[in-house]
Amino acid sequence: MAIFSFQYYLIKISNFVLRKIFRFRKKEQNLEKFEDLCKKAKDYEKRGVYLVALDYINTAMSIDLDHSIKLSEAYYIRGSIRVSMHQYDLGILDLNESIKIDPKSTKSFSLRGYAFIKLDKNEDAIKTLNSAIALKSDNETDFYNRGLAKYVLSRYSDAIKDFDETIKLDNQNTKYYLYRGHSKYLIDLPIEALKDFNKAIYHDSKNSEAFYKRGCLKVELETYEEALEDLDKAVSLDPLNEDYLHEKAYIKFKLEKYQEVIEDIDFVIKTISNKDSYSFCLRGSANYGLERIEEAMKDFDEAINLDPKNARNFHNRGLVKFGLDQKEDALKDFSIAIILSPQKEYLEDRSSLRFELGDYYGAIKDFNLAKELKD
Repeated sequence: MAIFSFQYYLIKISNFVLRKIFRFRKKEQNLEKFEDLCKKAKDYEKRGVYLVALDYINTAMSIDLDHSIKLSEAYYIRGSIRVSMHQYDLGILDLNESIKIDPKSTKSFSLRGYAFIKLDKNEDAIKTLNSAIALKSDNETDFYNRGLAKYVLSRYSDAIKDFDETIKLDNQNTKYYLYRGHSKYLIDLPIEALKDFNKAIYHDSKNSEAFYKRGCLKVELETYEEALEDLDKAVSLDPLNEDYLHEKAYIKFKLEKYQEVIEDIDFVIKTISNKDSYSFCLRGSANYGLERIEEAMKDFDEAINLDPKNARNFHNRGLVKFGLDQKEDALKDFSIAIILSPQKEYLEDRSSLRFELGDYYGAIKDFNLAKELKD
């Protein structure tokens, strides 16, 4: 009887041990399968095959896995795929879960901050990236993204501090210098901005945006010939960029190269777009400079047709009408321009016109209003 009892308990213990081994082995197999599926999901995400990547990660997340950190990783991977698919809201939901499970998941905070930026939720982005940087302060991308969020919110001085940290960690990335330089320009530090644009070009001499931004800054500094050299380079690197072509034409207008302006804008209108009012505004101004009044009037009419809320277009057409001695019509255009955007220049021109029309009270009123406005 004693022998029987001993054998019985021995069998029971053996079965218990076998069950434990089986469960342990099952967990190992599940973990191996989980990790293999996660790897495949990441591989397909890198290749841009997002729906297949989602299938793999969803399958991985359906596995019974007693491992919270691994589950946090799975939510991160799915969140990353969603972000890559531009499904930022869904991506944020997954990243929220990843962070709940593992509050020290720096990469989940980082990616969530980026997703908030893409949704234009910049305050949320800053809060999230603050957490990412608190956990890991040597990731230049986090400083860059936080600086970008502050830049969008017009907090340029604070953005510069973040771009400073970014550049300390990676001093060879052109876009970091571009954003820091433009932030400096926007807080009236043009010389410092120019240094950053120079560094951007030093690190990437084929970056069209760097030449474009430096050229725009030189326009503000009124060094037009140098600005034109930069815009020529920008256009040579990106020949169909409408912004670059417009800026190049504007610089030529400032240099009174009116015929070249017309040729450049003709190319834009015929090749890129005939729906941009600025093209017609620039060409109209060049035609006016060449005293081609009829052509200038047609251009300003089309500019207004395309953008009837642009004050500059009405003001320019008013100038043409003023020159044609169509003073009452010019007054109407000047008045519309002032309603849309009360600027000193517009008020001064209307004041002169009212004086010629004998409306001395109106002329004095406009003159006084103009004095109260900044240039």
